[in-house]
Amino acid sequence: MLDDMFKKQEALMRRYAERDVNFPAWPIDFTNKKHQKFVHDVLVNAASEAFEATRELKNHKSHRQTEILEFDKKHFIEECVDVTKYIIEALLMVGVSADEFIDAYNDKDKKCHKRITDGY
Repeated sequence: MLDDMFKKQEALMRRYAERDVNFPAWPIDFTNKKHQKFVHDVLVNAASEAFEATRELKNHKSHRQTEILEFDKKHFIEECVDVTKYIIEALLMVGVSADEFIDAYNDKDKKCHKRITDGY
């Protein structure tokens, strides 16, 4: 399924590149300052979308006395999808495949579980 998400994002990136001469070819040239800035901006956009998702979490303030009961789950998911699309775009830009990402994810997951086991 992740492979399909990577393919869909890459298809979208090709469409962006057709419209925007400043959209770099990928994988990027790591020695090119403009390319690094482009990926930096993609990740900043991901962070911005994550902050948009937090706007749906209205009861996060510990000092708040009242509770807001509404939660727009659909909007929250949409913002999380935006985050994911930007992250996948950044990964594709630096030449990471879905399989490579899954391997890295699994390695990190093992480390996280080991930290808990070891009393991190």
